Amino acid sequence: MKKTTRFGLCAVALCATSLAAQQNTAAVKQEIDSTRNSISEYVRVRQDIAKARNEWQAEKEIIQRRIDLFEQEKADLQERIATAQERASSAQQVISEKRSQISQLTSATNVVRDKLPDYEAQIAAMIDYLPAPLKRDVEKLTPSLGKGPVSNRMAVVIGILNQIERFNSQFIITTDLKQTADGQSKSVDVLYLGLAQAYYVDQEGTIAGIGTPAKGGWQWTERNDLAPQIQKAFIYYRGDVKPAEFVELPINVTDVRPSR
Repeated sequence: MKKTTRFGLCAVALCATSLAAQQNTAAVKQEIDSTRNSISEYVRVRQDIAKARNEWQAEKEIIQRRIDLFEQEKADLQERIATAQERASSAQQVISEKRSQISQLTSATNVVRDKLPDYEAQIAAMIDYLPAPLKRDVEKLTPSLGKGPVSNRMAVVIGILNQIERFNSQFIITTDLKQTADGQSKSVDVLYLGLAQAYYVDQEGTIAGIGTPAKGGWQWTERNDLAPQIQKAFIYYRGDVKPAEFVELPINVTDVRPSR
């Protein structure tokens, strides 16, 4: 009886031990599986983190390049804005200067407009005293005297005065026909000393005279006694004979300024 009981206890013990061993093995296996799963999950998580980090790094580089591009565009726009503002400031300054010039020109134009009638009247009166060669040139402009806008009228006045000044500042030689004392028409050379006086002589040096300004045309006085001296003056002036010599000729100074 005792042996049977001991055998039974041993069997029970063995079963219990076997059951415990099986339970321990299952627990260990479960622990291993859990650990394996944890490791796999950890690896997966690490891989996801690495992938996310790589994707973020790539995205970050793209974003940084965009930021750099936007910053450059911003700098370019700021530079353009600064340039535009500078140009606008310069333009305003130019506009201000032009307005000032326009104001000055307007004032000057008003002065000219007020004075023009007087100038035109004096020039119209002066034309009647001009020698024939100059009058022919000036008469191309006289039809426009006193006509049109202020600028055109002033241009005509200045044009006439320039021609008069040019004629008056030099010696002019022309040819003309003069009536002799016996009523004959004779071709002569005429030397104008500006607008002061003129001399004429024929080719033979026998007929000569002096011209002075007068209203309605120059007044010509025959002075055949001066023919040799006047002819000599022509010869020297043209350079036909050198060296030149001093030639004495009479000069009559007369104030023939037209009355205003």
